[in-house]
Amino acid sequence: MTKFLIAAASLCFMLSKVVTATPSCPAPAATGEACITVNSYSAFSAAAKSGGRQVFCPFTLTADRNVAIYSAGELVCQTEGACVITSGGRYIDFRAAIGMSGFVLQGATYYTVLVRGGGNGSSICHSQFRDSTRLDRAGVAVYQNRGPAMNCS
Repeated sequence: MTKFLIAAASLCFMLSKVVTATPSCPAPAATGEACITVNSYSAFSAAAKSGGRQVFCPFTLTADRNVAIYSAGELVCQTEGACVITSGGRYIDFRAAIGMSGFVLQGATYYTVLVRGGGNGSSICHSQFRDSTRLDRAGVAVYQNRGPAMNCS
């Protein structure tokens, strides 16, 4: 698994054409910081789309559709590795600068995260990509359109 995580991070940097500044990771959830409880992928989608800093209480969800995020913000799991999303397709499009930290994204059969031009300055940190199966081309973890500067760590 470590080999795959390193490959995903390398892939993130490789697909970006020009990186002028490395976007930073969102701050981890502070002790006692309030978190949002989500019990469905629809609730996660609504919170993720709202912009600003969103700290999520631990959850395990199955993605039933793609989420396109147009408002800049931060998506942070209160407990690193305890926010798990399983999907059978592509499930998050960054169309704005998004910082994502502490998530487990698994089971993608297309792109797990697609970073479009508006996603310049995005970062994915302290997260894991597991059990993705797309083998016909690169990008099963993170795929970037040309241009966006992105940080994967």
